[in-house]
Amino acid sequence: MVLDVITDIAKASSTITLSAPPTNPVGTPVAVTGKLTSLASFPRYKTVTVTRNGVELPDVKVKRDGTFSFSDTPPDWMTYPQYTVTYPGDARHVPGTATVMVELVA
Repeated sequence: MVLDVITDIAKASSTITLSAPPTNPVGTPVAVTGKLTSLASFPRYKTVTVTRNGVELPDVKVKRDGTFSFSDTPPDWMTYPQYTVTYPGDARHVPGTATVMVELVA
């Protein structure tokens, strides 16, 4: 379930959907894909910010169709990395955030 809370009625919502494998082998990159959508069009050049358990990772460019992807190799000691992707908003859109968690397995 996705809940969008609109605090600025003059702006459109920003919805982010994320997909990642439920489990991933320890020591191998986790591949995360996503899509940024809204009823109103986004600016041409946009990025989303990414964190893993609160640690900032490089920003990711969003393609014209709203899709994006990134990969990350979490530390071996981390059992459940959680990735949070955020669109900061713009003149026409409120910010949007989504989170996905992966279990690292031996």
